[in-house]
Amino acid sequence: MNGQNTEALIQGWYDLGIRFTVPTYMLTGTVEAEVLVVRGDGAVSNPLDIQLAPQTLLGPATDIPLAPLPKPPQ
Repeated sequence: MNGQNTEALIQGWYDLGIRFTVPTYMLTGTVEAEVLVVRGDGAVSNPLDIQLAPQTLLGPATDIPLAPLPKPPQ
């Protein structure tokens, strides 16, 4: 975001996706950001363009729960 790299908190992943938490920013308006996933072996995902907005610009949260994370094989 704005030319800065920041690490997100990875909550879980599986073959088809990743769940992560975006760090908290003090925003005054909507900003463009790009998400890149870098694996431990250095491989990098394609960029994902997103927009971040302050809570005051967002509507109420929906009551639709997120799907549970898949359990890793044991």
